[in-house]
Amino acid sequence: MTEVEEKELRIKKYAVLASLLTPIVIALVGFFVQGALNEQKQELAEALKSQEQAWQARQSQLERLWKTSERVTSTKERIYQTLGADLNRIYVYGDDVGDFRRFTPQQIIDLKRTSDRTFYMYQSLWSTDVKKAYEDFMRAAFKTYQGLGEHPRIWGTSNEKIAAYRHDGLEWYSDWEKYFSGQKNPDLRAVYLRMVTAFMTDHVSNFAIQKLDKD
Repeated sequence: MTEVEEKELRIKKYAVLASLLTPIVIALVGFFVQGALNEQKQELAEALKSQEQAWQARQSQLERLWKTSERVTSTKERIYQTLGADLNRIYVYGDDVGDFRRFTPQQIIDLKRTSDRTFYMYQSLWSTDVKKAYEDFMRAAFKTYQGLGEHPRIWGTSNEKIAAYRHDGLEWYSDWEKYFSGQKNPDLRAVYLRMVTAFMTDHVSNFAIQKLDKD
């Protein structure tokens, strides 16, 4: 056999070997490619599942926050219906306006104690601005810290009250004079309006947050 024939024979052998190996190589390549694709699909599926779980957890958290905000807003409304009315009675009595003649000084002192009890029982519900406005109003309406065991006094005089009682044919008791400081507070109306504004602002802010969370 000549050298040329030997080369041709080797080429034919390589060709046969290549033809035999090609399907195997293709199969191996396909196997590894498919494995890589499956791995990527699994990673993608896990990532999507993780994102979905995170979204569901966020939705659940927002729902709990909204329900809490709703309960807080409802509680504030319920409390302020009573508290707001009592604070208004304190104001009209101190400023001698509206139906102030319907009340006795002792009733106004009692309203202060009741209002304080209610307000501070739920103080965690109120904003810092509301707390400050409430305390500013109480200082403007009452002269406090009169001594151990002494009741607070109403900033004001009894002159208008006595005149109103006489006009209505009611009896004014001299013992009631001890409930008054003897001097009116000219800033009472302005302080009262600031307090009302603080309460309303606090309520509107909570309602807006609640609606945003719901949307």
